[in-house]
Amino acid sequence: MNTKSYLTPKQKQVIMDHYSTKGIDYCQKTLGLPRRKIVKCANYYGQKLNKHNYINDFVPVSPRSAYTLGFITGDGHIAKGNVSIEIQIDDAIALKDSFMFTSWKTYIRQRKNWKEQMMFHIGSKDLVAWFNQNGFNNKSTTLPTIDFISNKYLHYFILGLFDADGCICLRQGKYGRFQVTSSYDYDWNPLIRILSIVTNDIKTQLSNSSPKGHRSSTINIYTHESLVKMYDYLYQTYDQDKIGLPRKHDKFKFVLEQFNC
Repeated sequence: MNTKSYLTPKQKQVIMDHYSTKGIDYCQKTLGLPRRKIVKCANYYGQKLNKHNYINDFVPVSPRSAYTLGFITGDGHIAKGNVSIEIQIDDAIALKDSFMFTSWKTYIRQRKNWKEQMMFHIGSKDLVAWFNQNGFNNKSTTLPTIDFISNKYLHYFILGLFDADGCICLRQGKYGRFQVTSSYDYDWNPLIRILSIVTNDIKTQLSNSSPKGHRSSTINIYTHESLVKMYDYLYQTYDQDKIGLPRKHDKFKFVLEQFNC
């Protein structure tokens, strides 16, 4: 049977009208045919998928892309033409709307002795090259170049970084601490300069080893006044757009309430 006879005239029209712009998934859902058959027929009729320009989704910067860039800085993976974020499933569901300004592929990952995770993934060599040019990569030892993020959206970037690799906690039940963690040799100065618009009460600390033998460094804010300023800065638009991780927002609010007792 040749390729032409695979499709009815109506099915062929769907391929001709929508394959290049709406993609394989749309045609598969509409026609109820196997992906392999759709691709084979589309190739026969000379239909090619339009290449999506993911860079245009990230810049010009929007609130969601600024937040996601911060999250990728803290806990993303960039390598071999792929950008990915792996998040515990409950957090991933809560953050899905914050990330969906671009076309991520998502799937569930379950590993032995791990909680269920959701993977957000983009395969694009052009996007990876853009990330690397701006200092976003897995081996960075300082903040990437973010001059293209205006002050209007900068708090989204810091919030994404905090949600990915930071914590807010109570010490001894009454003292608060805001913290972001990175590698042992990380240069915190660029982030300290940004946060200086909020507070100068910032301390860095080196950790010789964790229970697993990893060495790390942290940036910390302790005083109640500075924590209030940081909360107000990070969540200045949270009530309007709900961008960010709800459990960390709620915990930050709880810590401030307890710290103020």
